[in-house]
Amino acid sequence: ILWPKFEDQSVGLNLAYTGAVKDDILDVETLGCHLMAYLGENYPDALKAAYKLPAIPVREDGENDVAWGYRLLEAAGRKRGFLVSGGDVAVAYDIGGTTLYVMDRKGLRWQQEVEGELIAVTVNPHGYVTATYHKSGAKAAVTVWDSGGAPVFTFHSSQRFVMTAALGRDDRTLAVVTMGQEEGKFQSFLVLYRTNSDKELASAAIDGGVVFALETLQKDFCAVTEQGLYMLDERGAVTASYSYGGQFLRRCEVSDGGWTALLLSRYKSGGYASLITVDADGNELGGCEIDGEVLDISTAGRYVAVLLSDRLTIYDKYLTEVATLPDVSEARAILMRSDGSAVMAGASGASLYLP
Repeated sequence: ILWPKFEDQSVGLNLAYTGAVKDDILDVETLGCHLMAYLGENYPDALKAAYKLPAIPVREDGENDVAWGYRLLEAAGRKRGFLVSGGDVAVAYDIGGTTLYVMDRKGLRWQQEVEGELIAVTVNPHGYVTATYHKSGAKAAVTVWDSGGAPVFTFHSSQRFVMTAALGRDDRTLAVVTMGQEEGKFQSFLVLYRTNSDKELASAAIDGGVVFALETLQKDFCAVTEQGLYMLDERGAVTASYSYGGQFLRRCEVSDGGWTALLLSRYKSGGYASLITVDADGNELGGCEIDGEVLDISTAGRYVAVLLSDRLTIYDKYLTEVATLPDVSEARAILMRSDGSAVMAGASGASLYLP
């Protein structure tokens, strides 16, 4: 039961963000602007990493939360196109769109319309696709399809907002990241399900600040937070972790080979950056300095591709350089493939690079 009046407006906003206030009595668009302003003020690095933004719009003098939040939404919207892969498929989708395009080496394998705007999509090593999306009458919904496009599991979250979800390597354990409040502060939770039941299997709080990505490792799950990586088993227990050591996360990619590539910076404003690879036990595999503006990174198998404004460089997971391609000014996104090749995409089309 909620008290009828809040003396502090921020209390009401925080409750609305977590779903404690019914959407039908809110101006959801204005609420979204307030939330983006809150995240931009308190978690700017999470916003940049989640939407692949080189920088977030600077708040102008006298600019209120709604105006600045709207500009943040616009910036995120311009970067909303995503391409994720797993197994032998890749999925193209737009954040805020409603269509999934699932492709393999032969082209489009299947496509699917969902009932609301997409929030996040993940693919497990066997090509199972998990989509988190808005659902009328619920805070969010999650659906899992097998590699052929047949629906496997759907559940609706009525209590908390769902940030993302991922299906385990066993094809039956679903991990869901939700956000709620605990002792007046935002807290991320990992909730686990089996795909044959909508009853919670386990639930645990996740430390490290905001969680903005969840991926499947060979045995466990990897939660990417603003402060570090957390490896969690199928009970939600932390099995290993890796701290960024006070550095700021710019980008993160979890490989289907069971390791993670991190792009870290010493400064909030960006600039100088280093590339680090970490295994499933939280141990560093390699590290190197990156000189230039990074547009995108992608991992697959034992390789990581780093797309810069003037070149594409491919490394192995120990960050030994494998190949470099100069003059890639038209490319804006990269998709690494496990055979060592990479697909570069730009406004005018895509091309395959074979080292």
